[in-house]
Amino acid sequence: MDWIKRLNQTIDFIEENLDGELDYEEAAGIAGCPSYYFQQMFLYMTDMTLREYIRRRRLSLSAVELQKGNGNVPDIEVYLHADPEDAVYEYWLPVR
Repeated sequence: MDWIKRLNQTIDFIEENLDGELDYEEAAGIAGCPSYYFQQMFLYMTDMTLREYIRRRRLSLSAVELQKGNGNVPDIEVYLHADPEDAVYEYWLPVR
């Protein structure tokens, strides 16, 4: 049960810092284990890698910002530190 509490605290930390650089070591420290083991635990508990979770959350935030009309795709990609291979514009452009 303690693992779930730690995982939730770490996810809260990740959510609060999605718009900045995320340090896996710091997230693992919140979980109370080395980075490698935290990433393995995260994969086991969520059925996705930590990197994939962060990428998906950033894409979701990008979609919300685009729907609100807050900026354009390149601005949002820079703000959310989206990776170029994420191709935000391919998935989230509003239909015209």
